[in-house]
Amino acid sequence: MWKFIELEHHRCLILGEPNTGKTQVTQTLLDEAEDLGRSIAVIDMAPERKGDIGGKLVCHNDHGYYTADIVTPRLSGRTEKEIIELAELNKRRIDSIFEKYRPKQVLFINDVSIYLQRGDVKKIVDIISLSETCIMNGYFGVSLGNDPLSTEERRKMTELQKFCDRIMWR
Repeated sequence: MWKFIELEHHRCLILGEPNTGKTQVTQTLLDEAEDLGRSIAVIDMAPERKGDIGGKLVCHNDHGYYTADIVTPRLSGRTEKEIIELAELNKRRIDSIFEKYRPKQVLFINDVSIYLQRGDVKKIVDIISLSETCIMNGYFGVSLGNDPLSTEERRKMTELQKFCDRIMWR
């Protein structure tokens, strides 16, 4: 596994199925960056932990920490329409985070795939371009379904990979 200093000045995307340690790896890298005294911002798009899904990052120092009340569309919605509505709600909440965000030298993004269920890859690329280093994670797999939302999310996560020079599979 990579150390933070090996990922510094890069764009890193940590990918995998649920419950494969993506958030844990991200937390370890965040802890290392904090120990090095880096100027850090965290955009946490993850829902609160629900079974094996989700989980917020923990900041130990005084950083810019941005989060919102995020839901799990596929687990919470009962119909396809309701799932899409919940994903749209998440997008609006995350867009409000972006309005408040103040860039730092290092940016961590937890669960970027939640935004990309309905959000725009260009918006993420614009945000990550404001920092020298970006480490983010997100769901990329098939275990949560092959519905239209999941297909859109996978397509956008594939597109996002083109803007990253370090990809870590979990």
